[in-house]
Amino acid sequence: MKKFATTHQTAHHQQGFTLIELVVVIIILGILAVSAAPKLLSLQDDANIASVQGTAGAFKSGIDMARAVYLVKDGDGEAEDLPVFSTAGLSDENHPYEKPGHLDFNKYGWPVQNYMYADTDIVQLDNAADCVSLWHTLFAHEEPSVSEAGQDQPTDYIAHFGGNGDGGVSSQQCRYELRVDPRLAINYNAITGKVTTDTDLGS
Repeated sequence: MKKFATTHQTAHHQQGFTLIELVVVIIILGILAVSAAPKLLSLQDDANIASVQGTAGAFKSGIDMARAVYLVKDGDGEAEDLPVFSTAGLSDENHPYEKPGHLDFNKYGWPVQNYMYADTDIVQLDNAADCVSLWHTLFAHEEPSVSEAGQDQPTDYIAHFGGNGDGGVSSQQCRYELRVDPRLAINYNAITGKVTTDTDLGS
């Protein structure tokens, strides 16, 4: 009589992670998050700083180009509705008072605004709307976008007027703050023509 040896193989199929394995995975993910998060935030900050610096460079180039045209076409005192940039673009329906490619210049010879209508008294920066108007002309209503503070618009920058009304060097200043991080900003002084940036996130 033959005997057949039968072997019983029991397969152990793991249905999921054990509690210890889950704890280890969570700890590893926590360590990765703690070490990676600051680097990701730093990369975002660096990207925002680079964006502001690039925009400031383009803004300054526009200011300098407008100044050069002013010196050639006028060059003395205030000038209103001076054609500066050649553009085939139509007026923006949201800003019907602006004339594409035209700028107004203050008595210092720097661009300050773009209005189709004559100024009441003096051609100068008076408010945030002037800062927005100037920005629109320099960037021809293309990105990056800007709006005044308090307006619910998804613009890239928010314009603030920095004048104090005393007629001194501290007047006639625009500040354009990056909406996603107001610590980053572009400053324009319409008396000196100087364009600067605030990019120190520690301040």
